[in-house]
Amino acid sequence: IDGLQVALKTKIIINSLIIVFVNAFFVRGILEIQPTIAGEVLLGSSTSLSIITATAGVGALLSSLWMSFTKFNQNNLFGVLFPMLLIGFISSLLIGLTQNLILISSFFLIMGFSTTMIGISSQTIIQLKVNDKYRARVLTWWSTISFGSLTLGGIILGLSGEFFPIRFGIISMPILGFITYKYFFRN
Repeated sequence: IDGLQVALKTKIIINSLIIVFVNAFFVRGILEIQPTIAGEVLLGSSTSLSIITATAGVGALLSSLWMSFTKFNQNNLFGVLFPMLLIGFISSLLIGLTQNLILISSFFLIMGFSTTMIGISSQTIIQLKVNDKYRARVLTWWSTISFGSLTLGGIILGLSGEFFPIRFGIISMPILGFITYKYFFRN
């Protein structure tokens, strides 16, 4: 509870956690259904799945490398979050609009990059901003929000495929994610 209180009292932390939630639920959830995308959207095989999974991993690796070679402070780290979220929304929306393996792989590379940037940046903000006494507690909330939202987003998107074409769900997720983001940051 102490970690949550610290997060709620610190604007940059709560705003970062909100972006982590929106990113995990509405963008990373799409990464979790890659087998479905390979099978239903690409009408492909295990090779298609391997390619899109590998490209998302390459995007994450490139993001990690970029973060390690770039100097950031708290303010410009937070400034990275929304552009990366927007890039994640756009790339995930475009995945739902094509059946081309090369394009979808490219969009997964971009999603891997953007979602990793959000994860690393938001964790770094917490590391820099929170007192040692509460850091682990706040990072526990980060983990809970990030992994819990990711799981729920993937499950809901997967279930949606039982009722209508999965491409509709893939297109809907970033739109709903953007609306959710605008709700939280309506000022």
